Amino acid sequence: MNAPTIALLSSLCFLSACNNTPKQLAPAPLALTELNEFRLSKVESQEEIFALTPRIKRQLDSAFPEDTRSLETTKRLLHFLLENGDASLSYQSGATLTANQAYADLNANCLSLSILAYSLAEYLGLEGQFQKVHIPEYWARNNGFSLLTGHINLKVREHDKHAINRTIIYPGSRSLVIDFDPNSRQAAFKTSHINKARITAMFYNNKGVSAMLSHDYGRAYSYYKAAINTDSAYSGAWGT
Repeated sequence: MNAPTIALLSSLCFLSACNNTPKQLAPAPLALTELNEFRLSKVESQEEIFALTPRIKRQLDSAFPEDTRSLETTKRLLHFLLENGDASLSYQSGATLTANQAYADLNANCLSLSILAYSLAEYLGLEGQFQKVHIPEYWARNNGFSLLTGHINLKVREHDKHAINRTIIYPGSRSLVIDFDPNSRQAAFKTSHINKARITAMFYNNKGVSAMLSHDYGRAYSYYKAAINTDSAYSGAWGT
């Protein structure tokens, strides 16, 4: 049985980019991460990307007492996000936010909202699994760059409180797919699991694209380098 899906806000979430300059011979991969032409800027750590403030945790503790938390809790929490978000949301390059920022401003892209949902579910004692949704190739033009848009969602399931040192695969009735793009849900695209490192690299890559579109190339390079250092197999960051 397939896991039930809650479709929330319509948005596409992660980007890769290229421009129309002639093809040139690329330097060796390691050399690409050590270019002295750029001044490095500080970027958010993975802990900062996924962290929840003490205030958010207090709100969760008050709304969802520890002994009542379950998959049903997540459904109620997601409806809260839906009621407080903008149902007409469309992708904006500057809408890549940390979990804390997304909680304060729900008008974010699906990457940021999935990060928020993951952090909220984790705090409530549930297990989250990010999934890449294999949507058709979609390109957009912005400020002289061609942007390849992708999409992810999040599968949440309950921990088995009785399992010791073993992995349990739950049937669909004990899991929930959180998808912030209803078009993706309706089309039933294939998905594949991606880990937290890949999500972090996608976050950095999005921030880099945003900086690049603003011609802040030093900051863009800082984010691309962080993406590669976090997940060296993420082709999107190498491409940008």
